[in-house]
Amino acid sequence: MTYMRIILEISGGVTGITRTIDIDTQFLSSEDATRLEEIVSGCQLYAMPQALKVPLRGADLEHYRLTVQTKDGQHSVELEQNSVSEKVRGLIDYLKKLRKKMRRAGSGQS
Repeated sequence: MTYMRIILEISGGVTGITRTIDIDTQFLSSEDATRLEEIVSGCQLYAMPQALKVPLRGADLEHYRLTVQTKDGQHSVELEQNSVSEKVRGLIDYLKKLRKKMRRAGSGQS
């Protein structure tokens, strides 16, 4: 298991409020950290351009800024809700699940 910190900023949507999910693998169980690494690897984020946007269709779409930090550096991508692949959607959903789990456990992570 390698060190990884993932910061997901979600803006736009119906409320227009920016929400941040900040997950650091050192605060996860080894099972959750390994699963997160597998999902990130499967998304091939490092191969994506920094901004992947398509013309917006529909009101109140969300905008995502996803940053992955490792001991080797960091990479950020910006995505619109309608340009998110199935694999990246899976990562976003897993990050939301981890945040809920950590809040229930009383972790200082957000």
